[in-house]
Amino acid sequence: MGDPKTIKQTAFWESMLNKYQQRNTRLQQQQCQIQHHLEALECAIPATIARNKDNGGNQANMPKFMSQIGKINITKSTTSSIYIECPCGSCMAKRNSTQVSQQSSADTASSCASCPCDPCKSNQQSNVSADDGCPCNPCVDNKQSSIRSGTSSASCPCNPCMDTPQSESCSCTPCLGNISLFSLQPADLDYIKKLAELSEREKQMKTQIEELLQREQAYVEMLQQADDMWACMEKCYKQHLCDVQQSGDNERFKYEKLSEKLKEENIRLNDELKDVKLELKQCMERLQGPISRELDKERRRSQQLENELEYASQKIATKENSYLKEMNDMQKQLNCTCKNLCELNSANEELRKEMRVLQCKYNELQGELIKQKISEGLTLQKMQEMWTMGKTKNEGEPEKKTAPQKPESEGAPAITIKFSETRTDATLCIECNEVPKTSKSAEVCGCT
Repeated sequence: MGDPKTIKQTAFWESMLNKYQQRNTRLQQQQCQIQHHLEALECAIPATIARNKDNGGNQANMPKFMSQIGKINITKSTTSSIYIECPCGSCMAKRNSTQVSQQSSADTASSCASCPCDPCKSNQQSNVSADDGCPCNPCVDNKQSSIRSGTSSASCPCNPCMDTPQSESCSCTPCLGNISLFSLQPADLDYIKKLAELSEREKQMKTQIEELLQREQAYVEMLQQADDMWACMEKCYKQHLCDVQQSGDNERFKYEKLSEKLKEENIRLNDELKDVKLELKQCMERLQGPISRELDKERRRSQQLENELEYASQKIATKENSYLKEMNDMQKQLNCTCKNLCELNSANEELRKEMRVLQCKYNELQGELIKQKISEGLTLQKMQEMWTMGKTKNEGEPEKKTAPQKPESEGAPAITIKFSETRTDATLCIECNEVPKTSKSAEVCGCT
């Protein structure tokens, strides 16, 4: 068994939670009823608009009615919080889970500040006497550990709304309702937070109910204006209908008179139309013969031109085919020629390579030949010198002075002439070497 004071204190918090929950439930039911009424009014507005649109005479007054509808402000915060924990069955399906922000324990005291005998206050109790309508009356009956709310009684010796001092020794429930006498525990903070949440939710629902009531009043006024407007338009329409019926007789007389004139005019136009048809028929008969002959002539000419065109097209087609065949043959010949040309180019390239190789060999042989000729010339010169020297030995001294000069003069030109001929043979091309060495061949070749 726990402490009796703690049990009574817990019972007090539970009774306060029960009271706030009941008040919130009643506010939710009231909010849901107002919302259902608003939905019914919103459904009635399109019907009223459609009824006014069906009447052609009301089109002029429709902008005024629509402007009245536009004056109603519907905020998203109001419509989004309508179905929060509504107890009715139709709103259960539309309920959205929302989280209510938790308030501090200081907000709990401020939420109940409006009641002068509120036991939730942390300050001293006021001397104002509690009446039967006080929603936070702490006077409850404690029987068999069950707590229920009740009305305040003047016989309670420790009523917080009276001047009776309170003490900790008092075991009745109202004395435990004084928070100043409580010894707060961790569990009491949860109760205080829940009470703060319920109080905040109660404020929100009251604000939402006020907004819904304002919307309802605006809808009712608008529908009343629509009914008044409809009655006025109906009255004007009936008056206009009476005026039209009165002026209908004059219009009917004018209509009959105009119809007779139109009938006479119609008969006259029918006669004229018949005469015009007869004249048209006669003209067609006069023009039909020459026109038909011209048409036959043009048809024959057209047929002849078509035949010529067909023959020309066939001829062109045959020519195109022959041209295509010739072009294909020429293309084949051109391909063969290109192929042969490529082969000749490759053969020429190989011949050029061989010719370069032969030219290199020829240059080498030419160099060797020149060296050989030079060595032959030097050998001949040495032999000539040796011959002259031997000859001088056999002859006298006078001859010895003059004889060497003549062979030298005769031997050097001979060597020079032979060397020039060798160079000429080396510089001539292969074709010029095969031709006899004459002036004509040199002029033709152009190598010299």
